[in-house]
Amino acid sequence: MSKIKSFFIRIMPSKRKLIQLYAALLYNAHLMGYVTGNIFTGKSKVICLPGMNCYSCPGAIGACPLGSLQNALSSKNYKTITYVVGILLLYAISFGRMICGWFCPGGFFQELLYKIKTPKLKKNKITRVLSYFKYVLLFGLVIYLPIIFTITSGKTIPGFCKYICPIGTFEGALGLLANNNNANYFDMLGPLFTWKFILLVLFIVGSIFIYRIFCRFFCPLGAIYGLFNKLSILGIKVNEDKCNHCGACVSKCKMDVKHVGDHECIMCGECIDSCHAKAIDWKLIRKEINASIKEEGSSELVEDNNIEKPKKKINKKFLINGISTAVCLIILLVAILYSNINWNKSNTVSIGDKYTTLDVNYYNEADSFDIVSDDNVTLIFFYDNYNKEQFDEIYNTFKDKSLNIIAVSSYSNRELNKTYINDEYGFIYAYDSDKLGLLKSFGGNNYPYYVWLDKNDEIMYFSSLSFVEDLYSIDCAILGKKIGKEIGNVCISKNINLLDKDGNKGIFNVSKSQGKVRIINFWYTTCGPCIGEIPYFDAVANDERYKDKIEVIAIHDGMLYEESDYLDCLNKTLVKYSSIKYGYDDEDSSYYQALGGNGSYPMTVIIDANGVITYKSLRSVTIELLEAEIDKALNN
Repeated sequence: MSKIKSFFIRIMPSKRKLIQLYAALLYNAHLMGYVTGNIFTGKSKVICLPGMNCYSCPGAIGACPLGSLQNALSSKNYKTITYVVGILLLYAISFGRMICGWFCPGGFFQELLYKIKTPKLKKNKITRVLSYFKYVLLFGLVIYLPIIFTITSGKTIPGFCKYICPIGTFEGALGLLANNNNANYFDMLGPLFTWKFILLVLFIVGSIFIYRIFCRFFCPLGAIYGLFNKLSILGIKVNEDKCNHCGACVSKCKMDVKHVGDHECIMCGECIDSCHAKAIDWKLIRKEINASIKEEGSSELVEDNNIEKPKKKINKKFLINGISTAVCLIILLVAILYSNINWNKSNTVSIGDKYTTLDVNYYNEADSFDIVSDDNVTLIFFYDNYNKEQFDEIYNTFKDKSLNIIAVSSYSNRELNKTYINDEYGFIYAYDSDKLGLLKSFGGNNYPYYVWLDKNDEIMYFSSLSFVEDLYSIDCAILGKKIGKEIGNVCISKNINLLDKDGNKGIFNVSKSQGKVRIINFWYTTCGPCIGEIPYFDAVANDERYKDKIEVIAIHDGMLYEESDYLDCLNKTLVKYSSIKYGYDDEDSSYYQALGGNGSYPMTVIIDANGVITYKSLRSVTIELLEAEIDKALNN
């Protein structure tokens, strides 16, 4: 029995290991991300977590402080810079490098790898010198590179995350690639991923032989926290009156410390048990103040209950009950956190969702509208102040068409707008709730706002743009055709800004270019696979077989769009491929996302002469595939 007991005692993790494990689980509480392969984008993502944990990890519920710092330094938003720097200082002054030893998932996994039984490289003079390399990376890749690139080119370059960080490669890249839903991401991989994957393998292998190799030599976040070790509120302290300077603590430590609590110390606390003189302990604020006052020769002492008064006997039963209650509360809080992040459904809707309940207040008590029982297309028009021109435009455009029009007033102007109700229009009049519940549920914040439901009560699209932009699609919906982003659907339309290499501008819209097969390619300037397939699109555009039968447009990603870089790419890299129309997407109302883009590039959509999607690919295409799909669309 004693052997079994000793075995379980031996394999039981320490308190520090449990806290490291809990931290790793809490940082990555979005469990559904591992199922869907999607990155969590909830409100908690604006919070910088204490330890390194990649923003792009499918389970991450917060931001990495190091990545946030690099992005903040690349931005011109001083509020963002102040917020990120302030959070880092708060963590640093509160804990110092104790975060590395207790709350960082990266450090936790390195320690697990180090437990594999192999010969180990012990610390020495060389490793102590190498431990300063992380400060070179801090000032070079984390601070200097983002700032200098922003000043010289306006680009955002998170140098360390982009070129070095193995945690980002493991949690972010491999975490996403491991999901079958992201199989199309493999086409986007290039030399940079190969380099970072090699680095990851080297760090994993190195962690087996060298204790916390990444933390000791390469981690800029640890470098920042280490600068505040002596100032931190919590951590390790040495009682100099008791210390006999035997050096047992330093020799026992696996980090490159010269003395307990210096900038390399991760405050793990293992040195406490190794100190024969019992001179090492955890920092207690009042004891620290008393010690400093005593050193200055003051007779006044800050009251410390542990020193001035005799210790009271603690009721063990009360202590056990208190600890049990605290543990239960922590488990309950964690359960609530996990359920909120993973299972609570959002009130917002997206294109293709079925909408069955119209939660509004009707001006006329006799009015009501049952979406489910109605078989017509429905327009929900949100407005703040009554505008006769807008109402006339809607009425005159659709007075001869079979559809429902519901005019929903803002709550704040409901009484004023009531005086303008004109029954001659034949609209259904209503007003929103006090908190703009219906408008916000459709993603709207400003007026006017338009929401279209097809005959099957599915959302076709919603936008603050005028409805007259896509009358063709609306007519198709009225005729019972499915508007959407899938093969067989009438393609969703949107005005796309065109801009060629000479600076000439224009507009492209699927619904306004009927009669030709449209090939839409989504790309961006630094995407290798995107640039690699542009010659194929130019080739089919110049093919005599397809002359005057097809139209090819390459649409640049809206979020990454910089006009100078875009034009530079057109005039240098793509200058030979002039048979293609070039344009750029909208960052706030992305056409790429509306057509089903999920973050991987390139994406190609082929639309036949009737506006129906016949082909869609989230991977690179070949010239043979393009020709085959164009032939199919022409014969559709």
